[in-house]
Amino acid sequence: MSDFDERLSAVLTAEADDAPHGSGLAEAARRRHVVRRRRRIAAGGVVAALVILAPVAVLAGGGAGDDKTASDPTPPAQPWQTISQDDVRVEIPGDWREFRCDFDGFSSDIYGPSEDDACGFGEYVAFYGSATFDPAERPGVITGNDDGTARWGGYVYAGDLAVSSSTEDRDLTRRILASARASGQPVIDGSGWETVEGAGLRYDAPAFWGLGPDADLGGYAVCALAGDRDDPPDTADRTRAGADAYIVVEYRGGRWISVSAPTAAVGDLVMASVEPDPGNTGIGCVPGI
Repeated sequence: MSDFDERLSAVLTAEADDAPHGSGLAEAARRRHVVRRRRRIAAGGVVAALVILAPVAVLAGGGAGDDKTASDPTPPAQPWQTISQDDVRVEIPGDWREFRCDFDGFSSDIYGPSEDDACGFGEYVAFYGSATFDPAERPGVITGNDDGTARWGGYVYAGDLAVSSSTEDRDLTRRILASARASGQPVIDGSGWETVEGAGLRYDAPAFWGLGPDADLGGYAVCALAGDRDDPPDTADRTRAGADAYIVVEYRGGRWISVSAPTAAVGDLVMASVEPDPGNTGIGCVPGI
């Protein structure tokens, strides 16, 4: 069993008490995927799919007939498209589709390039209720397989949901996750990332924070803050600061690290990339490029 499968199995097992039949849903899904294909393809427009790194039992709703396409004032260039669940929006490749997948007693809508990929946990994207989402990794961490297959997966938070994704390309997975946002928030361009260094910090962020060179970027930066581990700054984790900045705070390398970003998803991805220099105890902020 690969490292990816072990992590997926561990998460699914942890949620088994809440799942139908109380059995391993990942194995059940794969078995059904091989033995019988009782999956109904949901109607609707072409949409994209990414890999789920979390329990199928907590997939966020959306039954047959729900409209999963959404419009944004500035969508990315074709062939990408926008999908939605509740008030959360995500950009996916234009050739992905929505599939209704049956998991031994319940079904859910998952997006992918094919039914095999989506329902068989190959390449896909899915929405989870964040209140019951219990993953094995921190948000924003994109991990790969060690079994020789190319597959990169992770998740971020957006609105009241967690968005989980996996593809065969790390940059593609990161781009999709970076686009996750609540309704009304800006569409993030996650196609280009820059490595930024300063104040004893090194991190990756979307170029121009994903908003373009003409945007006002003054409120976005990664900062090293003084303070003991048991005395965090007066900023809660993943909270909104002002009209258009989201703050993520973690204790790293003897300092508190704060990320202010245009969306919680971008904040999660940037925070996951931060590498503080343990020999540098300075404080200060480092804006993106």
